[in-house]
Amino acid sequence: PFELRRSSRYGFFANVQAVPTDFSIDYQVDQGVSPAFSAHLELVADAVERVSSRESSICEIGCGKGDFLRILAARSFKMLSGFDESYEGDDSRIKKSYPLEHHVPLEAQLLVIRHALDCIIDPVAYLAELHRINGQDCEVIIEVPCFDWIRAQGAFWDLTTERVNYFTEQSIEALLGSDLIGIDRMFDGQYLLIHAHLRGRDGATDHFEADACQGELQDLGYAQSSDLTERLADSTYWIWGTGSKGVMFLHHHLNWRPKSVPLGCVDINPMRQGTFTHSTGLEIISPARFGALFRVTQPVVVLNRNYVDEVSRSIEELTGVAAEIIAL
Repeated sequence: PFELRRSSRYGFFANVQAVPTDFSIDYQVDQGVSPAFSAHLELVADAVERVSSRESSICEIGCGKGDFLRILAARSFKMLSGFDESYEGDDSRIKKSYPLEHHVPLEAQLLVIRHALDCIIDPVAYLAELHRINGQDCEVIIEVPCFDWIRAQGAFWDLTTERVNYFTEQSIEALLGSDLIGIDRMFDGQYLLIHAHLRGRDGATDHFEADACQGELQDLGYAQSSDLTERLADSTYWIWGTGSKGVMFLHHHLNWRPKSVPLGCVDINPMRQGTFTHSTGLEIISPARFGALFRVTQPVVVLNRNYVDEVSRSIEELTGVAAEIIAL
């Protein structure tokens, strides 16, 4: 179930039908295998350097497989810790959970919350809970998808069941008030990087109002699906990238046009290869296998424009020819 409504107090949007996602069972959220995304992580690390010393106590909430903490460690940050249910490694600094009562107090000077606050039911209460668990005021770096960008691009594929909340710059300003230090657009405008103080918060009530944006985005998604079908004509095609955008595109596109099944789905993350896409059940293959099957007459659909150059280079290196890339 998915029903997007708008917070009357803060102005962010939330799926009011959301249920918590279990990230503990082999959930492959890692994007660090992408050179483009790795470069983005380095820019976020630059932001951490601007606000923290090498001796600062830094804790990342929702640290995934630990990629960002490894970047900070390589920059000689010494007091690092992290929490994530999906963590699979053996770094003793990372707990395979989220902060709970027995972790009190964390006593972090900086909390990093990258692409986690958007997955939390009641993010306002969660920030208050994090402050209590931390045991002291601190600074926070928060990264979330930018709903202003999603609406401007008509990116219907960015509405996912894992992601509960959708923040605009204006809603972040309302949510954090005088605690907000600054907001930057990152990753070609797709993300908001927020720097703020985290202090105790009031528990004022909020309610969520109906809004037309979900229907508007769905109409735009349907139009993109139609345009793609017309552009492909009789050509067979590939999907490159099976993160949330790729999965959601296939879910909707094949629901609307069940005969428009791609030849296959490619992903550079080795942990996804040999598995299957949610809902549509298409096998995910490696770039090497794609290279052996690809023909120059077959367009490749990329759901995130930030990866077009990276995908184009990969295909040319694998096959020796340039592919037609269709970016949505």
